[in-house]
Amino acid sequence: MSTFITNDVLFFTQEKHTLLVGSIDVTSKLPHSITLKSEINSTSHVILNKNTLGNFRDYMLKSPITNNAIYAYDQMGNIVSRYEAKRNNNLTGTLNISIDPISLLGNISFPDVDNNDNIFFPLTSYAGLYSVVSEKYRDELLYKDIEIFKTNNNLSNVTLVIGKTLHSIIKNILSNNYDHFPLLFKSIIITEDSHVINYIVEILCGKVVFGHNPSFQGFINFGSNYEVIHSTICPIESIEENIRCISLINRRSGRIQINVNGCRGIGSFIIIICKKDNSEGLPSFVEETTNNTVNMTSDMIIDNSTFPGLSINYIKNYLNTIKFQKELQSTSNTDRLTYIQENTVSIVRYLFTSPHTDVEDVKNLTCMSRSIYNDYMYLINELRKTLEQTMINSRVFSPSNDLRLVRQNGFKDFFQSPSIKSTHYLERAQSGINL
Repeated sequence: MSTFITNDVLFFTQEKHTLLVGSIDVTSKLPHSITLKSEINSTSHVILNKNTLGNFRDYMLKSPITNNAIYAYDQMGNIVSRYEAKRNNNLTGTLNISIDPISLLGNISFPDVDNNDNIFFPLTSYAGLYSVVSEKYRDELLYKDIEIFKTNNNLSNVTLVIGKTLHSIIKNILSNNYDHFPLLFKSIIITEDSHVINYIVEILCGKVVFGHNPSFQGFINFGSNYEVIHSTICPIESIEENIRCISLINRRSGRIQINVNGCRGIGSFIIIICKKDNSEGLPSFVEETTNNTVNMTSDMIIDNSTFPGLSINYIKNYLNTIKFQKELQSTSNTDRLTYIQENTVSIVRYLFTSPHTDVEDVKNLTCMSRSIYNDYMYLINELRKTLEQTMINSRVFSPSNDLRLVRQNGFKDFFQSPSIKSTHYLERAQSGINL
């Protein structure tokens, strides 16, 4: 069954609004699957080039973990990735191959390995052969290159994995002598051109085939007495492949939809809810899929020590900004200018001040403090765009005159412009400038 776990839930209430923070850990119910096991029971070595190393690593990450060691090399025989026996995951280093794929088979070098080990040689390109236009010279090149190739390398434990197109070209050139070609190797596997690398990984690791991708969709429900006015999630980075980003979507009647695309989703959340009436009591929520309930208690209240680097006043300003932005967005386009004129103090604050001035050292903020800081800065930038666009679009405001006065001289000169003659607005603007 799926699981839903919340940790470190804290809250701050101001009038009818409540800010909640915490972390969510969601695991998805695994769908029906079929496991195809690897038949390789010994150490394996794979020869890769600049263009195939990345694909090999990606396919390995998505594959089952085996008890057999797997090593990857460049075409000069230098090791570039290690997957040791009895490993816990299929992660490896970040060493890359810088040289281009080798053009001729005779220049490829295989590592010296035990006779019982397997070497897989994916042949996905053959630039030297393709560079020759004349059929006669192409035939001669292939025969000479194969001769050098088998002379320089012991191919007795090498499995050649080759795409259909390139294999067909080689077979046509060798013609009646083709039967000698497969005898050079332990075996030859012919597959689709685009499947060469993942075919090798399937041989080495097997595969788990799911009926569908694992996922989770649930709902946090605060009850119809609350409205969700803001929610954001901060994914927790992890090197584990199965931990994916978790997302939140605000829904009606106090609900938030939770989506996880993968086996597991972990993230820190910031949620703002608004109570619709004057009823007493602390908020609580239930996750509808798992019926996991979280009740707010007095020991979960945010104080000055909760977010290092951010004061309670900072949290209050953050909450007020979200409230103001919600109110602004809820007004129609025709009423938005009036709303701006009636809230001049707030407008001055949001256009000409920045939240980062109240933070002592941004670099030293803890994870949740930084999440709130980043969200606050994003909200401020979006709010300023809305306010400026509203003034530009308004017929009352002239972008060439009034908005220029705002940016150059502040709201005092702006409200003395011919477009605005209300003494009431002027007094409020002057008081706003002195904040």
